[in-house]
Amino acid sequence: MCPTELRQLSILRHALGLKDPVGEGEPYRNHFASHIDGSDYNDLNEMVAYGYMIRKDVKLTDMDGIIYYSVTEAGKRYVNESKGMNTGKE
Repeated sequence: MCPTELRQLSILRHALGLKDPVGEGEPYRNHFASHIDGSDYNDLNEMVAYGYMIRKDVKLTDMDGIIYYSVTEAGKRYVNESKGMNTGKE
């Protein structure tokens, strides 16, 4: 896996509440928030293009620039297939 894929896998796991580096635990949520200037913004939008995440348009006046994402069924399958793979992130 290339570094981009490992970063994206880590984001998917985090969105589902799984612990890195190997995706331990049971999913207990399904959301990820990012600012449009955030370091993970491009990865999130790539995963939307892959069909692994969807972007949720939530308008909060006190949180301008924050975008919410959730993991799709395809994204959950990818995470499940990658269970035990070490992303190197704690």
